Amino acid sequence: FFRETMFSRGFREIASSGGARHAASRVFDGVSSRSSLLASACAAPSISVPGIAAIESTNATALDWLVPGAQSRGYRTRPLTEFPTQGRIRRTKTLGWSPDHWKTVEKPERVPVEVPPLESRPWVEGSKRTGLVAVKVGMTCAWDEAGARLPLTVLWIDDCEVVQVKTEENEGYYGVQLGAGSKKRKQLNAQEAGHFAKHNIEYKRQLKEFRVSADGLLPVGTEIRANHFAPGQRVDIQGVSIGKGFQGVMKKYGFKGGPASHGSSKFHRGGGSTGACQDPGKVWKGKKMPGQMGNKTRTTQCVWVYKVDPARNLIYVKGQVPGHAGNFVYVKDAIKAPPDTELVPFPTFVPPEGAKWEDMEVVTATAPTDPYHMYNAPK
Repeated sequence: FFRETMFSRGFREIASSGGARHAASRVFDGVSSRSSLLASACAAPSISVPGIAAIESTNATALDWLVPGAQSRGYRTRPLTEFPTQGRIRRTKTLGWSPDHWKTVEKPERVPVEVPPLESRPWVEGSKRTGLVAVKVGMTCAWDEAGARLPLTVLWIDDCEVVQVKTEENEGYYGVQLGAGSKKRKQLNAQEAGHFAKHNIEYKRQLKEFRVSADGLLPVGTEIRANHFAPGQRVDIQGVSIGKGFQGVMKKYGFKGGPASHGSSKFHRGGGSTGACQDPGKVWKGKKMPGQMGNKTRTTQCVWVYKVDPARNLIYVKGQVPGHAGNFVYVKDAIKAPPDTELVPFPTFVPPEGAKWEDMEVVTATAPTDPYHMYNAPK
């Protein structure tokens, strides 16, 4: 570019005669952009101009150009041939810069966390164990041994591990932070990535903390699987309900509405009166009116666990679970129906020595009552 301009001859002549400062001023007058100025300087021989570094070839690194003393303050630039856009200059204020920083760095292999061997502990008064993070897969059905049809929701435990342990000495309470799913590094910010790197855990998509008792703590890296719950026990499942958008009172609360034919003028689906007269002169708080429906955190209590599939890490529960298929839900022991201490493992399921998950059989709960005797019992 510079060789074909009118400044080429004059700049070289003046630069060779020692008038580099005047050559630079002429270039500033004739070139309006920084990219053109840098291209001009690259075509010229070494110049001693305050604020512009000596550049001998297009592969050289431009330092201190247009910023006197930039090199001493830690500014660095990449070689011209490495720029994605021709003539675009980027300055990065990093100490100890080297060309290797711009190369692709291979991700080091993660060293698995050494989890100490777990041991089953007895339930004592006040014992409280952790829950788990699962993915709602969808709904299906099954028929029990009595021939009754059971609507079931399938929950998948996707690589649920202990990420952090909260203790009374550090946080003031006992708790376990669990992570499930997976993410790429580019999907996390620096704080989230540092949190996982600190505990040497793979990047997780969802985090959830559960309060536990002192004897219910689990070491970092412990995997929580479907065997954590036993068929026949009751659990509480928390999730975000399906959002329905802005809805009226008939759909949101089941109002009857106005008359469909006679006696109603464009108020068939209205909610009716919303207030009284001058006394009280306001609309009472909590009045059922149109508004946002769904998309709220809801908990289904005392859900019955019908079947556990250890090989595929699936849990089948009876009834509905809040949220879309594919959403994360949080499962824990039911508060109103405490677990059977002889049936449920504590603090989590510990497989027998040498056992493999894929070899474990599916365990199904027994129907609590026979529907035949329920509806045909003698009066």
